[in-house]
Amino acid sequence: MNCELKDPSRWIAACLVAIALAGCSGIKTYPNTLPKNLHVTAKVDSGTVVDLDMHRINARCETAHEGRVSLDPGAVDVGLPVDETIWLDFVFASKSFLSSSVSVARYSTLLTPRSGYDYRAQVTYSKGIYNVLIQETRKGISARREIDRVPLSACKARS
Repeated sequence: MNCELKDPSRWIAACLVAIALAGCSGIKTYPNTLPKNLHVTAKVDSGTVVDLDMHRINARCETAHEGRVSLDPGAVDVGLPVDETIWLDFVFASKSFLSSSVSVARYSTLLTPRSGYDYRAQVTYSKGIYNVLIQETRKGISARREIDRVPLSACKARS
């Protein structure tokens, strides 16, 4: 049996999978049992993987990691808690050809999903540039509203 990986993109993908399995085995998977209200589409360069880490935010604005969703190229539906502020953290990992290092970039934002609304996230990574576009749509209406990126520092502690 010949196990050579002659195509460089397959070699890179195999390395990233190995890194993900070895380095991320302690990261729990998001249970994703809530009604699906976030539709994520991911389009990334070969050799790049993207994940979504979901965190709940407590009254003191501290994060609690709920789990990770792998965003393979294509689409995935995620159930987010409604009327509760959460911290979404999109994690992009890529490996350059002939390099032993992996670069990681993050796009993070606070979001308070509203009851009666659906959300769409378009996630892209091309030639070293990443982008995340999150939009909100009221159920039954086609008009969308773009959701601005909100830093964790904007969270206001509640008593």
